[in-house]
Amino acid sequence: MSKKFTYGAKPLKKDLRDRLYHRHVLLGATGAESIPSTPYRASGTVSDRDQGTSNFCTNYGVVAMAEREDSEAYSREYNAKCESEMLGYDMASQGCDMRTALSVPVKYGLLLQNLAPFSWKDKGDQFAADPTNWPGISDTQAAPYKHPAFTWIVPNNGMDYFDACRSVLFDKRPNGSLVTATPWFASWENPPTNGILPMPLPGEQPSGWHCSEEFGQDIVDGQLVIVDNSWQGENFGVRGEVYFTRAVFNYAMSFQGAAAGTLDKIDPDAISPVQKKVLGLLQQVLVLLQKMLGIIKAQNQ
Repeated sequence: MSKKFTYGAKPLKKDLRDRLYHRHVLLGATGAESIPSTPYRASGTVSDRDQGTSNFCTNYGVVAMAEREDSEAYSREYNAKCESEMLGYDMASQGCDMRTALSVPVKYGLLLQNLAPFSWKDKGDQFAADPTNWPGISDTQAAPYKHPAFTWIVPNNGMDYFDACRSVLFDKRPNGSLVTATPWFASWENPPTNGILPMPLPGEQPSGWHCSEEFGQDIVDGQLVIVDNSWQGENFGVRGEVYFTRAVFNYAMSFQGAAAGTLDKIDPDAISPVQKKVLGLLQQVLVLLQKMLGIIKAQNQ
């Protein structure tokens, strides 16, 4: 039997000011057929993969992305503290949305793990998420490790969520990953030996919401899958990994409030107005060409 977990993700509310991820389109991945299906996993190490019974899933996901890209070990507890400040409540008891979680490295930065004054595993998650328990110097120490931006990943160019996320993983190689916040189901608590999460049972309601890191793709039992690190320890799934098939991943992402996002190392807004206009025009041309090619292909069938 697997352990019982509590989950800290909350459904995402729409915000028209959010930035969407289209950089992979500009770099030439114009469709799902252009994304290699060969197995790969993002390089880099993640300093803690066992979330246990903590609600810190959003912190684990966001910190993991930053650790892979920066080759540093960061504090999950500091991220939780910052989330509580931004939300105005104790995120450990009420959960956190992905927009807030991804905003922490942009607004506050990331705190090196060896500078954290305590661990939630010693003090408890609610103690760690309480800003009043943190010394003021922590914000100063975290500031040098800010990330410039985050972006959402959405279906585009005829891709579904499965291929859109694979496209971003391919674009961000070798050490880039992404996070998703989706409903979590009781039928996923005991994965089969191959690690492939099953389609939820008909009428099955989510047991909660969970944030996890997607950091590669593989072929398992002949199926192309996205590799998921769900923070439940080395004894869960296949050495801590579970796998999403296209159908199950798209089903999870179909729920209102589900989200996929990633940290950026380059701020998309930190370019000149002329460059932004040129990139915008190029994007429109690419979309138009893709539509024309689709019409031609349909006429020839």
